Amino acid sequence: SPEMVLPCSICESVHIDPELSENFGVSVCYDCKDSNPLFGIITKTQARNEYMLTDEELADSSLMPSISRKNPHNPRWADMKLYLRLQVREFAINKYGSEDAIKEALESKNETRTDRKSKQFLKKLKGTITYQYYI
Repeated sequence: SPEMVLPCSICESVHIDPELSENFGVSVCYDCKDSNPLFGIITKTQARNEYMLTDEELADSSLMPSISRKNPHNPRWADMKLYLRLQVREFAINKYGSEDAIKEALESKNETRTDRKSKQFLKKLKGTITYQYYI
């Protein structure tokens, strides 16, 4: 018997995107996929930077399904891990409690980074200051 294909979870269309269905277990048609950015694919770096997830969380395929693709910048580099934005976002909301909490965590991370960078800059400056005495 042919495998039963679930209709689109949004509009009930039967023209399901097989990549999302097979790799991420999401039943969505091409039109709904194209009209909703949550059905887009994001890289591991984006998942880390935009949703504050760790490498360990992203590496666990039972938590976070992913697909591997050759790196378009250089095929000899490691394969890219790609994730469904919808699933990454849902995981992050469960982890942090809300979308606002994710934003707050991102802001505090960015502030910490900025503080560290300015401290490094000041330290470097202090090392290069020479005093000139005018007579």
